[in-house]
Amino acid sequence: MSKALALATLLLGCTSARPAPVDGPGTLAGRARFVDGHPAPDLELWAVPEEVALLPNALAACVEQAAERERDGKGLFSAHARTDLDGRFAIAGLREGRYMLRCSRPTVVLEPRHGFYQTPTVNIALSVESSRLRVHALAGARVRLVELNEAAGGRYQAGQIWNETIGGPLGCASFDVQQETTYGLRIEAKGCAVYEDLVFLAQNEFEQVKEYRLEPQRPPGRVRLVLKSVGDLAPGPCEVDVLSPLTLAPDPEAEPLRPDAQGWLPPLAPGRYLFALRFRDPLSPYRSIETREVLELASEAEREIVLTLTLR
Repeated sequence: MSKALALATLLLGCTSARPAPVDGPGTLAGRARFVDGHPAPDLELWAVPEEVALLPNALAACVEQAAERERDGKGLFSAHARTDLDGRFAIAGLREGRYMLRCSRPTVVLEPRHGFYQTPTVNIALSVESSRLRVHALAGARVRLVELNEAAGGRYQAGQIWNETIGGPLGCASFDVQQETTYGLRIEAKGCAVYEDLVFLAQNEFEQVKEYRLEPQRPPGRVRLVLKSVGDLAPGPCEVDVLSPLTLAPDPEAEPLRPDAQGWLPPLAPGRYLFALRFRDPLSPYRSIETREVLELASEAEREIVLTLTLR
């Protein structure tokens, strides 16, 4: 479970049992911008009271202590708001006092990092020093982002993986990313074809917004692997990884495929494929082998690939 999801679960659990608080007179408002001056929308900002602001688990402490702290009826111990398309925000109903602004996404870097604001303050200027990717597609679609590390031969190796769902006020999935780093993007939605893309943020690029139109899902096709062995040395059982033509790497979350006795792989969605075959017996006399030509698989088509095996 990610830190963001764990925090959301805690907040939901605590607020569901919390009695209705009394709004206070305190207000904090302002605008958040990226370093390059562009507005920073869709950031959830929390007003964290001075008493807990410097704790590593400050947002959880806000929720855990709210009921006790708000018994005096002087206002909210903490509150939060989301920036609009122009980066503007307003947090109201607070008690009078000093607050720090924190983002619910721990990877977002805000400046000033340890600035305190006395209520009411309505001209706060926040600078977002981290970079972000926003993905727009079909509402409810699952978006997976994989950090890709360059390997030999133009290949990539999968690193950290993040999953988000398209939704929220802006109808997007947001990811905190690093500049000059390549990412693999995969979008899945019920009834739609899977969409894959490579994403790269250039130096001094603080936000990139991507919009995708998903195509309807079509009936799968079939692929048969024909193995040409050497002499009478039987190939034996094997496993097959489906490689992405974009990254030349297997899906880090997918299980290897096992051909049936005739060499047929399980049905595959229409698309572009490369394959990597390896033998399950570690003592097999044959080398692992990869296809080099991208296979274009049409809906309901049956394709055959002949692989000439070589000895170790």
